[in-house]
Amino acid sequence: TLPTAPMSSDEWTISLPHWSFLSKVPKKELRDNFLLITEECKEKSQFGTINTKLTREIPLPPAIDKKSLTMTVSKDNVLEIRAKLVNIFTSDIKAKDELEAFTAVSAMDPDLAAPRYAALLALKVFAKTLEIQIGQQSQKLKDWLRRAVDIRFPVESKKLADDRWKAAAQEANKNINRIVDSKGKLIQYPFNKLVSKKSESVMLDQAEKNETTSEKRAMLFAVELAKQLLIKQAWEGFENQCPKKIRWLEDVVDRHYPQTSLAEYDKFWKKARATINETFYASTPTDPSHIAVRPAKAPGPSSTAAKK
Repeated sequence: TLPTAPMSSDEWTISLPHWSFLSKVPKKELRDNFLLITEECKEKSQFGTINTKLTREIPLPPAIDKKSLTMTVSKDNVLEIRAKLVNIFTSDIKAKDELEAFTAVSAMDPDLAAPRYAALLALKVFAKTLEIQIGQQSQKLKDWLRRAVDIRFPVESKKLADDRWKAAAQEANKNINRIVDSKGKLIQYPFNKLVSKKSESVMLDQAEKNETTSEKRAMLFAVELAKQLLIKQAWEGFENQCPKKIRWLEDVVDRHYPQTSLAEYDKFWKKARATINETFYASTPTDPSHIAVRPAKAPGPSSTAAKK
């Protein structure tokens, strides 16, 4: 994972350990959307001088001004790379938004990070049209988002890149059911009357105290969260609940208990949905359709009363 520097509105910076101990700025070369850094080291040994050449590829943000890129070596032998950032779509998306989205997922497994990165960035790119799926969005904006994903999460073949973009687009489509403010920022507690920050903390504490593994804690947390958020419509089953509530619940669980891979993510949520449904059905006094406890219609007038 590349280190991410503190963000500003007009500058992109990263700090890397300087492999050479000569305190010289390494050679740089710009290739498409990558910065190629070459460092040469000379070390003396009993066998003579050993020359070593080291290269690194640094993916560049999509909103960078390449002409402004500079590199310096600090007194602590840290290589600092800086460049100015430009706003490709002015008010639609800013360079700091792209960096913010990448920073939020940079510690995840790339197979999970790329789709989540695309979804976070799509909140900004398509802020005015979140109710529309990716396939129907502006081609210009889609191309930009695809390029951002390819730059941040490079793979060795076009097929793998296409597969990653497909997963990214599917995750971004979930934004239709994510709840955001007027600036495209996710609202942390949109169902505050049902689940507040305080009640969320209580459920997290319960999961940590009562279970011994991360998977079991995540499962218990998901079930308890579902009880508070969805139990009033429990008889409908998890899949038929309010889509926005489902999306929020899954995002909250994923934030606290991120999975290690896409396969583990799918496996966990398949089991979690089944467990939540079992909990819901067990809480109803009759069959899953809950027909017996639905309010009965008021009895109509009897035939005798009608004759009178």
